[in-house]
Amino acid sequence: MTQTQHLQRVLLMMAKELDALCRRHDIDYYLLGGSSLGARRHKGFIPWDDDFDIVMSPDNYRRFLDICRAELPAEKYFVQEGVKDWPEDFSKIKLRGTRIDEVGGFEQQDGENGIYIDVFRLDNGADSRAGQLWQYFCGKFWLAYCMSRKGYKAEGFAKRAMTAMSQIMRLKSVEKFFYGQYIKFNRRPTRHYSEIMGRARLHNSFTPAEVYGRPVRVPFEDTEFPVQAMHDDYLTRIFGDYMQLPPEDKRCGIHTLSIDFGKY
Repeated sequence: MTQTQHLQRVLLMMAKELDALCRRHDIDYYLLGGSSLGARRHKGFIPWDDDFDIVMSPDNYRRFLDICRAELPAEKYFVQEGVKDWPEDFSKIKLRGTRIDEVGGFEQQDGENGIYIDVFRLDNGADSRAGQLWQYFCGKFWLAYCMSRKGYKAEGFAKRAMTAMSQIMRLKSVEKFFYGQYIKFNRRPTRHYSEIMGRARLHNSFTPAEVYGRPVRVPFEDTEFPVQAMHDDYLTRIFGDYMQLPPEDKRCGIHTLSIDFGKY
């Protein structure tokens, strides 16, 4: 068994436990990005993938974190909430007794550096083009600030300039304004979702709500997990011809340097 296969086995164990928790409490969620692609193209993990991502609405995100803290065994799992417990604006459910070191990873000073599942918030997006442009800017501005607090060193003139300008958010009033502008649509229903926090660019940062729809459970390894209702549309928006495998030299994980699996 390779290190990646071992990691995927552990991630699958964790994902099953989180899925059971969500089903027990009627929390809808979806596989995200490469995890969603793996379900469609490989009926499981992309063979070289080294992470597992899920996403859910803001209300479900808040409930999910609270329920995880209340019901997951504290000796096994650590709930790392975005912004509150670390600089970035998404959360991680971490497996205690393990350690994973990553490219550009964030070292938790409390020692909670275990294998994790990423939990993202699916924010409501503006419906007008002007609103989307402004939300996109505010979201990327906020992201640049979060990444800089994590110690990320931006590459390229545009990213370095954005990171430098984002330091104005050290003023709490400025931070509150830009973050508030980014998430303001969560207070009312919209016809789009925003996916600005990931690697998406403007052309695919706003997804029509019907593409997500009600989650549909599909095969994944030896179980089933939920994906977007219009799965093909979702994957095409992100990956283009998603059934086409990348060149062999691109078939590698992008996160992991080393892993201590502990007893797992």
